[in-house]
Formats: sequence, C-alpha cells, structure tokens
Amino acid sequence: MTSNAIDEHDVAHGMSFGDQHSTEIQPYGHVILLPIGLSEPVCREGVEQLNQLLADTGDAAGSL
Repeated sequence: MTSNAIDEHDVAHGMSFGDQHSTEIQPYGHVILLPIGLSEPVCREGVEQLNQLLADTGDAAGSL
C-alpha cells in the first residue's frame, strides 16, 4: 500500500535555509593549518576550490 503522507524528512528538503545563522570558524581568505598531514599550499588550494564550489552552489540555488 502506498502512502501519500509527508514526514519531517520530506519537509526538511523543501525548506529554505536562508534564515540560518552560524558562527564563522575560519575567516574568508585564511587557512588554519591543522595536524592532518597536508602542506599549506595543498590546504590553500582546497580552501579555494571549496569557496568556488560554495559560490557556484549559491548561484545555482538562486536561479531555481
């Protein structure tokens, strides 16, 4: 039997997250080196790629 009920999981996926607030853990443009075995240039490249991914995701979400 198929149910047409909507649960919390479905509702969460349809909600806007624009009103969320959070604490900055790493200032934009800065790299915080952690003991994870990566050099500073590698960490910096990862931060740049993540920032681009987040910017692209924000642009895509705004155009929906």
